[in-house]
Amino acid sequence: MAFVNEWISEEDMEKYHLREIRKKMVADRGRPDWVRDRERDMYLMQVRGLGQANEYEVWLLYARGKYAAVRIYCAGSKRLDDGTLHRRWRFVEFHKSLRCPFPEPPQEDLPAIFRLLEEALSVYGAEGMRAIEPAYPGEYFVKTDPVVYRATIEPEKK
Repeated sequence: MAFVNEWISEEDMEKYHLREIRKKMVADRGRPDWVRDRERDMYLMQVRGLGQANEYEVWLLYARGKYAAVRIYCAGSKRLDDGTLHRRWRFVEFHKSLRCPFPEPPQEDLPAIFRLLEEALSVYGAEGMRAIEPAYPGEYFVKTDPVVYRATIEPEKK
């Protein structure tokens, strides 16, 4: 199986202790969504983000019992010849704050974390579930034609 965009169910909120995580880390974005791979027991959830170019966002990657809270920002997008929208993301650092209950992963895990982020962000696209269906009944919503995304992660240039 692969990553898919989903609204987070009540069962998954309990299974992954997401209420506690969201209470500590998440700027309220309304109905919670994520991109998830059930078969590999992985998910990626946006924790904080302003949606502005070159302003970092915090994302929480969960993979087989391990967490990585990453600070990344979209460094640009470009439409490729095949119609795919390529979004370039820059890794700033692992998120460290009193509100983040997760330790920094070992540096040797960074290549695997980058691969999973690229895979998940390619499915998430620009808005995750918010681009697919309205968050709440009666909410104003304009569904757009699906766009295929390809995300790449690179270290921030120092």
